[in-house]
Amino acid sequence: MTLLDLAPRILTTEDEDVSAVVTEGFRSRGIRVETGIAGISGIEENDGGGLRIQWSGGSGSTPEDVDAVVMAAGWPANVEGLGLDAASISTRRGAIPVDNYLRSNASHVFVAGDANGTSMLVQAAVFEGETAAENAVLGAHRTTPHHLLPEGGFTDPDYAGVGLTEAQARVRDASIAVVVVPYAAVERPIIDDREQGFLKLVTDRHRELILGAHAVGENAVEVIQAVASAMAAGTDVATLARVKFAYPTYSSIIGQAARNLLRS
Repeated sequence: MTLLDLAPRILTTEDEDVSAVVTEGFRSRGIRVETGIAGISGIEENDGGGLRIQWSGGSGSTPEDVDAVVMAAGWPANVEGLGLDAASISTRRGAIPVDNYLRSNASHVFVAGDANGTSMLVQAAVFEGETAAENAVLGAHRTTPHHLLPEGGFTDPDYAGVGLTEAQARVRDASIAVVVVPYAAVERPIIDDREQGFLKLVTDRHRELILGAHAVGENAVEVIQAVASAMAAGTDVATLARVKFAYPTYSSIIGQAARNLLRS
């Protein structure tokens, strides 16, 4: 199996360290990962009944025979047949642009989910749907804090994140605090022989406010969901460090990361 990506790394919206570990995990499982390619110039049938893909990289054009080609280039917002012209609702790049209250250019029309092109995730659609419905009935007053929406992928290894990546946080403040706890330092991954991975917590310079959390490894999405709940509740690092997690669990890595931050 070969994974080709035009971007300089896979999972460009995720924390760079997450991207690196997922790439390493893919390669350890025999998946060839080629990033920063110039493009794909052609796909045609070969003599063996399969396909030949022609792609270009830094060293020139490369032909490769494969059984199948799967292209993941995103998807457009599903706005066809909604009669947008009749309501004078404008679109941009196939989606309906909205303001912070999910209000379109037609002030009485609120748009949630894939249609607004903000986030193509189920949890975002549900969150936005609640906001849009409330604003439509009670007036525009509620916003959707997308930074509190966890996201992730059920690959092998899993990956997930919520809030700011380390790079995004450093743009805002170079003095942020960051801690990384490897899965190999936690008992449950060791028991399950799933030690590849880590949890990263990103906090403000005073080690109080959690700005973001990123994980890769077994049950990474569940681990990040717990951190997202803490962020939504406004839990500070000191309080998180005092939480008692069941033993042995993957989520216990959260308490360990918080305690490490306080000791750093």
